[in-house]
Order: sequence, then structure tokens, then C-alpha cells
Amino acid sequence: MSDFPETGRITSKGQITVPCAVRRALGLSAGDRVAYRVVDGVVTLTKAEPDEDDPAIASFLDLLTRDIAAGQHLRVPDEALEATLREYAGLDVDPEATIEGETAL
Repeated sequence: MSDFPETGRITSKGQITVPCAVRRALGLSAGDRVAYRVVDGVVTLTKAEPDEDDPAIASFLDLLTRDIAAGQHLRVPDEALEATLREYAGLDVDPEATIEGETAL
């Protein structure tokens, strides 16, 4: 890698181009995933570990997809369950809010 900091530009979509010297140093190529870590205002970029496919999760998601498509086994959580989920998540979530930016499902 070079002796000086590499720079990039953020696009209007929030995307950046990783400079060639950085890609080489991290062993990155097109399609690879990267991980960001922010500590005290300093961002560290690393090559992300590959996702491991969990057959149990895949089966559950398939079942859930079929149930949603068929309109089965679905209900709105009651207020007590919703409050408990929010408490454990530590987040203030508005389920009616519009999702902005890129979202991967």
C-alpha cells in the first residue's frame, strides 16, 4: 500500500469506490463483501467473512414465505409482546415508518 492515505468520494447514493491499492491490500475483488467498524470516529474496513448458509434458517424462511403467501399463521403482535420486543431490542421502532436507502432482504 502507498505511504499516503488513499481517498475516495461518496456518491449521492452513499456508495464509495475502494481504491485499487486498498483492494489489493485486503485481497478484495468484484462481488466481495466488506465490513466496516467505527471506533471513536475512526472507520476500519476489512474483508467480510463469508456468510454461512444455515439449512434450518433457509427451511424456516421457506415455510414463512409459504405461510405469508397463503395468509396463514399470521397475526399482529399484541401490545405486551410488542413492548417486550422493543425493550429487548433497545430500539424505538416505528413500524409505519418508510424505509429509506438501500435495504437487503
